[in-house]
Amino acid sequence: MEIIVIAAVILIIIFIVKSVRKDNSFTDARNGDSGGSFFIDPRDGKKYRTVKIGEQVWMAQNLNYEARGSKCYNNDSSNAKKYGRLYDWETAMKACPEGWHLSTTAEWDALMNYVGGSDIAGAKLKASFGWSDVHTGGSANGSDVYGFAALPGGFWGGRFTCIGYMGYWWSDPSQYGNLRLYDVNYWCICDDGLSYGHYPKDNLYSVRCVQDQGNRTEIPSKEDSL
Repeated sequence: MEIIVIAAVILIIIFIVKSVRKDNSFTDARNGDSGGSFFIDPRDGKKYRTVKIGEQVWMAQNLNYEARGSKCYNNDSSNAKKYGRLYDWETAMKACPEGWHLSTTAEWDALMNYVGGSDIAGAKLKASFGWSDVHTGGSANGSDVYGFAALPGGFWGGRFTCIGYMGYWWSDPSQYGNLRLYDVNYWCICDDGLSYGHYPKDNLYSVRCVQDQGNRTEIPSKEDSL
């Protein structure tokens, strides 16, 4: 009788553990931690999923490194955990960890062309959850075909706005060298497209880091498994 009771208890424990693991895997997937390659930032121990798209290795999450010149959306740390922090341009230029750099205009352009061009790049790069249509409020999730998992972290331009609807990311335009000091490059996903523009350096946008060429590790492209 005791053996039967012990066996039953063991089975119950196994069932509970499996259930917890399943719930945790769902939560982790929502936070971009669903498997694949990762990078741990030695400065604060935060873990970032990484993805190779074409010849570039990107962090597949927005940077969430606390630095002067950055803010959490609405000054709420729970927003930073989901969307990453928002940075002014000067801070963004040096926010990425060693071996990584702020994504450049040329790299964004290559990414956009690789996934199909400006008209459809947004739909393919957006995460498959978390997006609302800016016009109707309905779902505007992407297919996330390449594992880029872009989320609508909004921005700060005197006030916080557009979270849940739009994503903005700084890029480094230094290779062009002819932009006015107060107007620098950003990239934006709103609907299905990916667009490009210039805004003042003191606006706050998200940051995506790209791995330096000399520090590349061999990780498979997302599309290799499709």
